[in-house]
Amino acid sequence: PMVTSEREGQLRVSFLEAANAVKRNVTRSETTGGDGESVSDKGVVLELKQCYETIFTDAEKEHLTYEYFLEDWDAYCERVDKDADNIHPRDV
Repeated sequence: PMVTSEREGQLRVSFLEAANAVKRNVTRSETTGGDGESVSDKGVVLELKQCYETIFTDAEKEHLTYEYFLEDWDAYCERVDKDADNIHPRDV
């Protein structure tokens, strides 16, 4: 479906909140990274399940279960890996 500008704004806020929650959890348990750099200065990686929960509404999840989402994700990753293997050095 099309994403309205209102829904896009909601998604941005939801992902920002999820990223901030991850940062708070990391910085609580470990204040610096191995290189002395603040953990809060590093990028945040969200779990795929958390992304699924954030992206889709409850109504959408009724039609696209997490298991089906994972199948789509696996197919996407395979395609990306295959495409990466087909890049000729001159094309980079």
